[in-house]
This record gives sequence, C-alpha cells and structure tokens, in this order.
Amino acid sequence: MASDSAPPGGPDAGPPPEASDATEDSQQPAITFVTQYVKDLSFENPGAPGTVVKPEDHSRGNVTFHVKRRRLSGDDHEVVLEFNLEAQQPDGGIAFIIELVYAGVFTVRGLGAEARRLALSVECPKILFPFARRIIADAARDGGYPPVMLGPIDFATLYREQRAAEAAPEPADAAPEAADAAAKPADT
Repeated sequence: MASDSAPPGGPDAGPPPEASDATEDSQQPAITFVTQYVKDLSFENPGAPGTVVKPEDHSRGNVTFHVKRRRLSGDDHEVVLEFNLEAQQPDGGIAFIIELVYAGVFTVRGLGAEARRLALSVECPKILFPFARRIIADAARDGGYPPVMLGPIDFATLYREQRAAEAAPEPADAAPEAADAAAKPADT
C-alpha cells in the first residue's frame, strides 16, 4: 500500500514548525503598545464664574498641537502629543485654556529607520489621539463648559508636510546656528 506522505525527516520535511515560526516572528515588523499616561494637564478658567454662570458660545478658539518622539532604550520609544487649546468668549476674552501633554510608550521592531519614523509619527499618534481627545473633552466639561470634541487629525498629511519642510533648502541668509538646529533630526 503506497503512502502519499513523506516520511518524517525526509528531504521535503523542512524544519519543524516551531523553528520556522520563531524565525519568521523575529523578522516580522511589529509595533507593540506598552503604556499610556498623562505627563501634564492644566485647566485654566480665568473668566469664571462669569463665563460659567452665563454660558455663551465658546466654540471659537485656537488649538495647537505637536507630536514628539524619542528613543527610550533599545526598541522602546516615547511618543508625546502636546495640545494647547484656548476657547474664546464672543467679546474676544479667554473663556478657558486647556494644556495637555499625553504620551505613550511603544516597542518598535523590524522596521528600517524611515519606516520606524513614519510609524512613530503617524500610527502611534493615531492610537493615542482618542484618549487625549477624551481627556480634553472631560476637562472642559468638568470646568463647567460643554465638552470640547476635537475633530480627527490627519497625522499622515502632517508627517508628509514636516518631511517636505525638512527637505526644503535653507535660505542663504539663515544664521549658521539656525541651519544647524534645523538639520538635526528629531529623536527616533
């Protein structure tokens, strides 16, 4: 009676499945979300109680944010989202200010330098953003205002714009110190 399977250890057997899987896993790109935390949170309510007792439209204001990243050790990186939000009263005065520095630690393996930078500048902030947005909404609500719901942020477009600005030639009249500072890449 003929058998359709090759004997164990025969020429077509290949390495045992465990060895094959271990080799593939060590070469597979991976981003692991380790932890997240508030580094700094500030809520200022300079117009209270007037702005809280007489609620008016505080939908105008300015929001600025920055994404920072730095290598902690080995494959571990910290990604930081910094937000500064100023809500204005209709007369132009400040209703409230929220400042949030929110961070996460990510382990990044198996990626080249550019892919790692892209992951830390785009994918990791996408993971952190919903948590930071909730903290900002809760801070506004806890301060006596309607929750502030930040809209989605296109981290990929921001990254492309940042890379294009870094690639742009320096003006000829730029001070040498400024050129040196601009040429230093962010920690990856």
